[in-house]
Amino acid sequence: MRTDAVEPFATRSNFPYLFGVYLAANAIPDAALVVDGPDCAIYKAQFIQGRHDLCSTLVDCAGESRLLVSCVTVEQIVRDRFPELEKLFIQAAGRGSVVLAASLPMAAITGTQYELLLSRMTESTGVPGAVVPFGSLGGDWLDGYAGTLEALVRLIDVDEAAPSPDKVALIGCFMDRNEHDHLANVAEMERMVRALGLDPVSTWLSGRPWRHLEAARNAGIVIALPHGVAAARALASRTGARVVELPVPLGISGTMRWLADLAAATGREAAAERFLSAELADLVPRLRWLVQQAFVGTRVSFVGDPFLVAPMTEFLRELGCLPVLLAAVGRSGHPSQSEAGLPVLYEPTAAELRAALDALPEERRIDLAIQCDTYGFGGGGEHAVLPFGFATPLWHAVADCPFVGFRGAVCLAHRMAEKLMDRVRRAR
Repeated sequence: MRTDAVEPFATRSNFPYLFGVYLAANAIPDAALVVDGPDCAIYKAQFIQGRHDLCSTLVDCAGESRLLVSCVTVEQIVRDRFPELEKLFIQAAGRGSVVLAASLPMAAITGTQYELLLSRMTESTGVPGAVVPFGSLGGDWLDGYAGTLEALVRLIDVDEAAPSPDKVALIGCFMDRNEHDHLANVAEMERMVRALGLDPVSTWLSGRPWRHLEAARNAGIVIALPHGVAAARALASRTGARVVELPVPLGISGTMRWLADLAAATGREAAAERFLSAELADLVPRLRWLVQQAFVGTRVSFVGDPFLVAPMTEFLRELGCLPVLLAAVGRSGHPSQSEAGLPVLYEPTAAELRAALDALPEERRIDLAIQCDTYGFGGGGEHAVLPFGFATPLWHAVADCPFVGFRGAVCLAHRMAEKLMDRVRRAR
């Protein structure tokens, strides 16, 4: 649901379509992204590089950026720009193993033939390229990420495919930065796949180059994660692979179901039971004290990715916490988005979120806010704040710090407890 607007014309808590395209390109180290639009498209990269992702390589101070913008003006947009755009695409081909093309509305409505430009680029350089579907007027950042994955699927050469029933491609891993929270997420999901005797040959996206993504054509099983369901289906339709749609494996029960569903789809239930037994034997002793001493009765709010609202809510309840306020940085109705069991504020303004917090009765005032640092949400108040999701410019993962899978459950619980204990210390 959405509360009545406190500030009707204030910025809503969502990111534009192009942000998702940038995040996807950022997660492929040898991809170049050409954006046809005004120079403001350059500055969108500043939300990522040097702020949210300290390991980003989208922009290069020496002039070899993987992001190339046409910087077209209102006066230039009506002219024949084909020759200069062709030069820009050739330049992009020199900076990447694959080229993506996107456009802002003022450029897209002119009907520029980006497919032809990419075809000519590939013919002269051998570098493949794809047009990201235009969605800036109706889609948000998660649509942009999903659309980029769909564009990449079209570049897979299936003539050389050799699908194997033991090989797996994970499509839709949301890689919003190249730091060791998301790198560890990738490692954790691949670890669980290997525990079933399967080979994760390609993970989209994982901070790995185009050659790794191309290996998805050899997967006989395609795991479709929420951020890339359409791309997973498109890939399987081209290679003949079988699609297994799974949610983000966040939390203990969520990860157990994820593992069980994958095992059931691949006939590897015995391997899953052995792995699960060993994981729980390690995990439960680690969390027992925290649940009893730190989490039971703790009131928590969550603001973040709409695909994570439901699994995060379930995990909080597993720990003994009481979820009291949920908000999504994104539109409602994304495919594969599940219900959280509580009302969810979609795209609230900062003022709307603050009003919802203030409206909570005294016995439900939050102790911990798990949230991104977006549009002025920030901290404030007496509650503890745990930075989580895009964007978090004031927290960075140098050591492995996953939030998915069994290891992610332990790590996330550790971070939550640390914030809560620090709150108690400051209150003394």
